[in-house]
Amino acid sequence: MMLRTHRSRTIRTGLHAVLLCLALPLVTPTSAMAQGATVAQPTKAMKDEAATRFKKGLELFKEADYVAALVEFRRAYELVPSWQVLYNIGQVQYQLQDYANSLQSLERYLAEGGRQVPATRRSEVENDLQTLKGRIAFVEITVNVPDAEIVVDDTLVGTSPLGKALTVNAGRRRVGVSREGYQPQTRVVEVASGDTAKASFELLERGAATPATPAPGADSEGDGDASSGRARATAQVDGNSSSRVPWIGWGITGGLAAGAAVFGVLALGASSDLQDLRGTRGVSAADLSAASSKATTMSVVTDALAGAALIAGGVSLYFTLRTPPSDSAGNARASSPGLQLGISPRGAQLVGSF
Repeated sequence: MMLRTHRSRTIRTGLHAVLLCLALPLVTPTSAMAQGATVAQPTKAMKDEAATRFKKGLELFKEADYVAALVEFRRAYELVPSWQVLYNIGQVQYQLQDYANSLQSLERYLAEGGRQVPATRRSEVENDLQTLKGRIAFVEITVNVPDAEIVVDDTLVGTSPLGKALTVNAGRRRVGVSREGYQPQTRVVEVASGDTAKASFELLERGAATPATPAPGADSEGDGDASSGRARATAQVDGNSSSRVPWIGWGITGGLAAGAAVFGVLALGASSDLQDLRGTRGVSAADLSAASSKATTMSVVTDALAGAALIAGGVSLYFTLRTPPSDSAGNARASSPGLQLGISPRGAQLVGSF
């Protein structure tokens, strides 16, 4: 807790100094400018915006909103690339426990500031660098194809091939590799402070078959065995599909039979009512005609449903007897004679032995 209070006080002092520098007509040269490289000078509007963003970064830092403060400081550095800004960026990254990027920012601060960095500030930063070096690790990433984008913890760090190992925060790091036309890959790499972990990626072109990993205890005999395995799977699916046909037929048969039974009961009731009306005096001819029509309708529907149930039952029986047995049941039934259904003009015959 005391460390955070000390750093909050230190960073406010540094930011105040940087803000004064940004108000000057010309900013302090960075290392690129010191080497004679041509760098466009920021306009007055850019300086004003950078100063505004620094003030906002200060406010956010005081409120412990370090993520938003870092965004404002980085934006100010883009507008006016002064080396003093790197100190503030590095300190905020330190607070965010982004030790790898904090190390990079503070090293750049000392290198680009050179002799302009006050002795007390240089001593402080050098102590911070020693602490940071004990909290970082390295990851060597290799990819089988060039120009693949490499992402660490959702941040783009470069493209393959990388010239050297990446400096990362110690711990568990999420590494992803992708390239257009290839299947992306992601894995988690765990690396302790000071250690170097290696991560190798073999990207496959889109549409290429992914090598199957056999289950523990499964036989692995090459492509031929894999092909036969796919064939067995297909055959099993087809067999299952065929075996469903008799069950559907028997379901329809049961429904028709149940309907025939219901309408049969209704037909008997209508016939009984008709007989009662015929034995009753004073019944009009219209009532007798209606009762007779109802009884006849019920009888016709019952006969139709019964006939349909009989036909559906015959078809279901035919497919049941014609459906080949499954592999598991086939061996058990191999010694049992089959049944045959014969259809002739005189009727149907079931031939076989049990």
